[in-house]
Amino acid sequence: MQPTDKNNILITFSLRKPIPNNDIFICELSGVVKGLIQIGYNVLLYSDTTNKYAPKILGARHIQNPENESYDYVIIHDNVGLNLINDKPFVYKYNKNLSQMPLVKEGRVVVEFPNGGKEIKRVKSYEIYHIPYSVDTLNIFNEKFPEFIKRTPTIGMLFSENELKMFPKTLNFEQIEPQQARNLDKYDIIITYGRRAVETVLRGKNVICGHPAIGIDGLVQPDNWEKFYKNDFSGKTVKKPFTLKTISKEIEKINQTELQILKLVFAEYFDNVTNSAKILNLLVEKASVRSIF
Repeated sequence: MQPTDKNNILITFSLRKPIPNNDIFICELSGVVKGLIQIGYNVLLYSDTTNKYAPKILGARHIQNPENESYDYVIIHDNVGLNLINDKPFVYKYNKNLSQMPLVKEGRVVVEFPNGGKEIKRVKSYEIYHIPYSVDTLNIFNEKFPEFIKRTPTIGMLFSENELKMFPKTLNFEQIEPQQARNLDKYDIIITYGRRAVETVLRGKNVICGHPAIGIDGLVQPDNWEKFYKNDFSGKTVKKPFTLKTISKEIEKINQTELQILKLVFAEYFDNVTNSAKILNLLVEKASVRSIF
């Protein structure tokens, strides 16, 4: 998709905690911004909080006074900057909290997960679009696919501190804090959920997905990832208990060839350029219709 003569996009968001506590959102925001820039758009970032927590994303310009800026389209997060729309085409990103939905009669809503639009449809007459969150996949093909060595695998648990407290004490695998997640080289298998599951597969690691408050879905594989993805890799699909026995059974399913295939599938499906272009289609091709990200 080629940019039009209107190519300035304002993205609004809110960060009220340090970035390590918002790592999931930052992954998405970074992917979308990089995708828009690669397509040829200028990106302005505005947060309702101080720059103390603002992510420094290469290529985007952080602004403090959006009223003094020129922009053509708006992508809304967390209801930040609704007063900045000013009859411009906009897209709203729904994050599973109806209390944050803008008070407009109609609009376009982008949902992350296939099941995410059901609640909105029951409440308001929005147009619902499923567009997966974007990730930066530019360098993943330069990584070597890891060899699964015939030894006791190293297992890491990638959750927040509070989530880790919810696990049974018998699961004493190594704990990975979100801010340490950039270095996963030592691990053969990662137990995690949500966007982190996708990011971890893209880094060539086997993922067992689930959440301690819900249960385990299982090892993410080419033939099951779509059904797990519908529920955000959260454990809601299968709901097996978190025990050493269930985890051991999932480890037995590991196949490095399948992991390579899954990594390539994810690289295409969650590509930042492809999915940023889908959002732009909502903004540009029907700019006369109010829209909402």
